Amino acid sequence: LDKAHINVFYSLDFSLSNLLQAKDRIMGRGQESPVVTNYFLACINTVDHKIMDTLKNNEDLATQIADKWRWLME
Repeated sequence: LDKAHINVFYSLDFSLSNLLQAKDRIMGRGQESPVVTNYFLACINTVDHKIMDTLKNNEDLATQIADKWRWLME
C-alpha cells in the first residue's frame, strides 16, 4: 500500500483506530508520492454514510451511540 497515491475506501468498520491504521500504512516508509488522495464511497442515508460522518470527525462510533442512549440506563 505504501506505493499507492490514490486509495479508495469502499466499506469501513466501526473502529476509528482501524481507519487510522490503514491511512498510516498507506503513508508508510516507502511512500514516494508527496500527495496521497483518499476516496470514501458511501450512499446517503446508509450505515456506511453514518460511519463515515462519525469517523470524519475523529469520533468513535461506539462512544457516540453510548452517549446518545445513556439516558436509558439512568
